[in-house]
Amino acid sequence: DDNEQAQLKMLCDEIFGEENFTGNIVWKKKTNGNNMGLIPPVHDFIVAYSKGIEVADIQGIEFSDEYIKSKYSNLDNDSRGDWTTSDLSANHVGPYFEIINPQNGQSHFPPKGRYWVFNEDEVKKRIDEGRIIFGKNANGKPIQKKFLSERMNNKKRVETWWDNHGLNSDGSAEVAELIDAKKFVHPKPTKLIKRILGMIGSKDSIILDFFAGSGTTLHATMALNAEDGGRRQCILVTNNENNICEEVTYERNKRVIEGYYNAKGAFVPGLSGNNLRYYKSGYVPSGRSEVNKRLLTQASTELLCLKENCYDDITAAHGLNPEQARVYQGEGDAYMVVVYYSRQQAEVCEALVGIIKGLESSQKIKLYGFSPEKDVLAEEFYEVQDRIEAVALPDAIYNAYRATFRVMG
Repeated sequence: DDNEQAQLKMLCDEIFGEENFTGNIVWKKKTNGNNMGLIPPVHDFIVAYSKGIEVADIQGIEFSDEYIKSKYSNLDNDSRGDWTTSDLSANHVGPYFEIINPQNGQSHFPPKGRYWVFNEDEVKKRIDEGRIIFGKNANGKPIQKKFLSERMNNKKRVETWWDNHGLNSDGSAEVAELIDAKKFVHPKPTKLIKRILGMIGSKDSIILDFFAGSGTTLHATMALNAEDGGRRQCILVTNNENNICEEVTYERNKRVIEGYYNAKGAFVPGLSGNNLRYYKSGYVPSGRSEVNKRLLTQASTELLCLKENCYDDITAAHGLNPEQARVYQGEGDAYMVVVYYSRQQAEVCEALVGIIKGLESSQKIKLYGFSPEKDVLAEEFYEVQDRIEAVALPDAIYNAYRATFRVMG
């Protein structure tokens, strides 16, 4: 809001680079200011940056049917379809010359302080093509004729004033449908967040909300995926103050996926094609002990699940000891195998070879090994080497594990 916008702008200029600032959007969040302050506020700010302004790809807003009907028509039955008009001049320096109306010989120059947007040859060409007309009755000033079919994917560029993107009251109503509305104050509406996510060109984006609140960002991500077939992933982070993560953020999105009964008692089907996982961050003791080694391997395994997008633990179904190895299945036929160091490692690997042979997968099975030597598992999995992809542990995990492992001998 107004209290933090200036500081946030300066901070983001330092982090992302002032040259990568793309816009300061004003979002109307409520219909009145409730007489708060000398000038009651009814808006918040959305400060937008790109990682590289030269490759920024901000998606426009699709024209609504109402917008098209109000702006476009085809009064002259042009074969190119509905059209609207726009000014032929601009206030930046450009071509300046006389344009003659071929119908009546009238002369036209740009208004004072303005210039034509096209050079003389282009203007003549567009007059011949009927793309520059002289008013709708052929007796006015020259204007451009713009066709709806030629606009960029029928989209309008995003602008900085958002007064039709949901209100705080809409967000409160959404939360009230899912959980106790008193548990969270002023949640954002999904309509707002969906619009922000829709500005991103890729439908495979990873979205991070580091102050997750009620979890609107995840809700909006799943809803947008359902609408446009996207495969966006979303990471929420919160400090669980007043149990917000457990009782609001997680519970809300769990119900969005599984379905829920609204205030009228009607069942709302869930967005069932989604996967929700809840992790608590914390410290693993650094002392070199067997207990700490096991704590580290368990925590690291969850990170590997995140990295490979494999969450369904099918270890027990294959009769394995989860302290020696684990098998996970992801979406479709994706699998991940994690092998822990143990004194029965040879026997464990032999059992895993048999399991891998029985897994039906069209892709390589990811294999991670918690081992004191980098390639210690290569020989053990020789029989299925064409079906696996041995992956090195991320350095941070490997180095921490190795430091703890030294005492085991």
